[in-house]
Amino acid sequence: NGTILNSKGSRLVSGTIRNYISTRNIVKRYCADRHVKLTLNDMTLDFYNDFVKYMNEASHSRGKYRPNVIGKFVKSIKAVIRYAYDNHYTTNEDFKRKEFKAYKENIETVYLTEKELNRLYELNLSESETCVRDCFIISSYTGLRYSDIARLEQKHLDFDQKLMTIITQKTGTLVVIPMHPKVEAIFRKNGNRPPKAQSNQSTNRVLKRLCRKAGITNFVSVVETEGGVRHEVTYEKCDMVTSHTARRSFATNAYRAGIPSLSIMQITGHSTESSFMRYIRVSKEENAIALQKHSFFQIAK
Repeated sequence: NGTILNSKGSRLVSGTIRNYISTRNIVKRYCADRHVKLTLNDMTLDFYNDFVKYMNEASHSRGKYRPNVIGKFVKSIKAVIRYAYDNHYTTNEDFKRKEFKAYKENIETVYLTEKELNRLYELNLSESETCVRDCFIISSYTGLRYSDIARLEQKHLDFDQKLMTIITQKTGTLVVIPMHPKVEAIFRKNGNRPPKAQSNQSTNRVLKRLCRKAGITNFVSVVETEGGVRHEVTYEKCDMVTSHTARRSFATNAYRAGIPSLSIMQITGHSTESSFMRYIRVSKEENAIALQKHSFFQIAK
């Protein structure tokens, strides 16, 4: 309700509130299964160790919990305890200990090459599928997050200068983006308006089906941690595509095209090059092929 603000003095966004609600629900489930009643003073390092153990043993509808999901819960727990400590609701300081940490695993993610995006762009689809595809293509050539694609309006579009201007929802950053010909074509066929975005969950389901239809089915092997155990898993690429793949595709394709990192960051809104580079998804094979063209790997004349 705006009583508690974030570090920038703004109200908490809906995604942050959803994270707190889901964390509260999982802590309630933990309490019920462990037959305990937690207070703020009880949320010590011993609680943390048992909570992580519990999460690694527990399951949900799609399988075991992964480190990044557990880490997100721990991050929310620490934020609540820190607020309580700062406002004298508890004297518990265990959340400050380095062992009380939110684990984060660097997961393998995919991007779509320009050839794959073209195959997706050229599909003949139903009206609802077309909306999903078109929103994904717009994101793939603008770097906008799904939350901003869903907010796009005609007022954000300048067809004379072929620019898009919007303040991003997550960071509140003003971005100005050149209008790619494919993006302009999508707006034009919609009466100079953005297509209507579907829910994120529905979009992710449909995207996998559309990518399969476009033949984006090569196998991708990744190492994942599930239930505290690391193992190799192989997926068809279409099954790894989500709405966020588009933003990654934009950053990677722009980077591979030789656009300077700082210029791309002006569009993606990344404040540091290290955070931006985490979006770049150039495979080891692609990197090796690119290196072959470097003078270092050529026969000296």
